[in-house]
Amino acid sequence: MRTTTKRFNEKNGKALIVGRVILDFGLDMKAHRKKEDKWKAHKDWVAKEFLGNRKAYFDRLSKIIERAKDEGVELLVFPACAMIRHNTSHARRYRTLFRGISCVAGGVLSVTTRRGMQRYRESAGIWIEGRQALKLNSDAARGVSLPRVHILAAISSTIGQVADPKMGHLEALTGLADSKRVLVMDMGHHQYSGRYLRTLRRVWMRVRDASHKRTVVVLAFWKYLGTKSETRWMEPKKGRRQKFERHRIPLSIDRSREDFLDVIRF
Repeated sequence: MRTTTKRFNEKNGKALIVGRVILDFGLDMKAHRKKEDKWKAHKDWVAKEFLGNRKAYFDRLSKIIERAKDEGVELLVFPACAMIRHNTSHARRYRTLFRGISCVAGGVLSVTTRRGMQRYRESAGIWIEGRQALKLNSDAARGVSLPRVHILAAISSTIGQVADPKMGHLEALTGLADSKRVLVMDMGHHQYSGRYLRTLRRVWMRVRDASHKRTVVVLAFWKYLGTKSETRWMEPKKGRRQKFERHRIPLSIDRSREDFLDVIRF
């Protein structure tokens, strides 16, 4: 196991090792798409899994993070609603899990229970050296500039704001240092359609053209039960998609299910 702090904070031309997480949703596509409100159903399901066995859920994410450390990942991206918490101690637990990886991004689902009803508040964050450097709500994309990479991040379809000139994200890309690259992180929910992936391609093209830098769009999400989930990293370099290494991590509570950790050198 190794930590990645020193390399991440250095300004250099070395490849940035990035990991994206695809979590097993535990429901098949047909069952989920029958739900009247798919977004609430998504939160209901993942919250149920967390509250039903919190230790198993923390162990699940811990295994992913430990594998990422073994692979030298410096920046790790989780999907929406990945960091589920029911009290403040859970937030501290996640920060402890993040130790050893320089930068972690992912969606947060805060769960409260009132009069027998569960209520949700969704957000996302970027943690650097275990401290939150950026907080995102579901209605706006945000950016942060780090020594080796400029990050643009959003929850789900809000990522489309990055390609909108009126939002100011493209203008902020002019004049980036030569050593920088641009990483667009989309913390998604369940698997998306081809139309959504075309939106990501448009985002990639607009960001690349505005920054004149090496640009990758990362989509992390929850995959339906039993799917192969072949969604590539969005970087049409010379007509080819970005290659990655896939690591399969079975769930201890159900060996028929598995999460994916995909790694690239960027």
